[in-house]
Amino acid sequence: ATKIIFSNSSDIFTAKDDGSNIVNVTQKSTPRTGDPKITRDETVVFDSDHGMGLELWRISSGESAKQLTYISRAGQESFLVEDVSDDGLLVSYRYKDTVADATAVGIVGIDGANPHTFNAPGGVGAFGARFSPSCGAAAPLITAAQ
Repeated sequence: ATKIIFSNSSDIFTAKDDGSNIVNVTQKSTPRTGDPKITRDETVVFDSDHGMGLELWRISSGESAKQLTYISRAGQESFLVEDVSDDGLLVSYRYKDTVADATAVGIVGIDGANPHTFNAPGGVGAFGARFSPSCGAAAPLITAAQ
């Protein structure tokens, strides 16, 4: 069945495609939580600010949230979810450096392993990192923001 995943800016929710059975997945109520993506096994990947800036997190059914990226300069960096690979093993993200006024893209494992941030030669404004061949159709879903 198709699931809908959405954010109300402080939490992530899932629902059946008819809007029923709404479940608060994160239950954290942080000042900023959003950009949710869902894998075929229903692992939810999202970005959330827990005091340092936006970082990538994941949560699977019955588990606590796990942090995937780590900011080294509080308030000067952020990581934003862009996509999840079809096999659910990789997450692409946009990295923002507010001091340098630059963005780059990157990839990290769904378990937080081997993060790689990169940019086009001479570029400072990369974004929109998507996986091929289906450009992000990791699972049948509709993404909505409220």
